[in-house]
Amino acid sequence: MTPMLGIMASQISGHLTPTSPVAGYKVWLDAADTATITQSGGAVSQWTDKSGTAYTFTQSNSSYKPSTGVDTQNGKNVLTFVQNDSLLSTAAASTWTFLHSTVSTVFIAFKQTVGGSYGYILSDDQGSSANIGYIILNEPTSNLNVFAERGSPGTYAFVNKTGASTLGTAFTYITAISDPTNATAANRSDIRLKQGSAIKNNVQTSAVNTSSPTTTLRISDYDAGGNEGIQGTLGEILIYDSILSAGNILLNQQYLANKWGV
Repeated sequence: MTPMLGIMASQISGHLTPTSPVAGYKVWLDAADTATITQSGGAVSQWTDKSGTAYTFTQSNSSYKPSTGVDTQNGKNVLTFVQNDSLLSTAAASTWTFLHSTVSTVFIAFKQTVGGSYGYILSDDQGSSANIGYIILNEPTSNLNVFAERGSPGTYAFVNKTGASTLGTAFTYITAISDPTNATAANRSDIRLKQGSAIKNNVQTSAVNTSSPTTTLRISDYDAGGNEGIQGTLGEILIYDSILSAGNILLNQQYLANKWGV
C-alpha cells in the first residue's frame, strides 16, 4: 500500500507501533542515528537533522560540546549534556520566527538528571524577557515551561507551565503545541507529558512580535557559558511549523514511546 500523508500503512491499521515520525517535520534530530553526529573523542561538534532541509546544529568551543557514546536509552545512543553544553543552529535566526509568532508542534525525548537548577532545552532569545523568542525549559522545581517572548520585559504572547515536580529525572518525552495568535488565551499553548492530557494554563493575551528571534535556535544552554543547560540526555527532537492533527500527534507519541522505551 502506498504511504498516505507520511504515515505507513502498518500505522494506519492501528496494529503496529509507528517506526518513523509523521511526515512534514521541519527538523528531525535523532541521536540514535549516529551517522548524523560529527564527533571527536566523543565530543560532539555537529548534529545534523534528517529532514529535507538538513539543518545543522554545531558547537566549535570544546568547553561547550555535548558528548556522544556515553549514555544510552533503551539500547540507543543519546547525547549527554552538562550545564554549559549547547548546540547552535547554523540557519539564520529568521528561520525560527514561526516558533514564537505563528504555529508549531514540537516533540522532545529527553532526561534531565540533575534537579534544583534551570534546564534550557530549546531557546532563541538568550534568556532575557527583553528579547524576542521561544523557550522550552525545565525549572528547578521540575515543572516544564514553554513561552514566547515579545521583546518587552514582562509581556509574553503565551506562558504555559506544568505543575511542580511533574518531570522528575526519568527519561520521558513531551509535546509542545503553540498557536500564539489564538483569540482564546488558553488555546495559545498546549503541553503534553507522554500521552497525557493537554495542559493549557496560559492567560497572556499580548500580540506576538513577528520580528526574527534574538538569536538562532539553540539546543540546551541559552547562551555561551550560561550555565543553565539541561544537565541530562537528549534522544530526539521533532519540530513542525504546523499544528498536527490529534491522530498524528498520537502517532508520534507512540513512535517515541516505543523507540525510547518510555
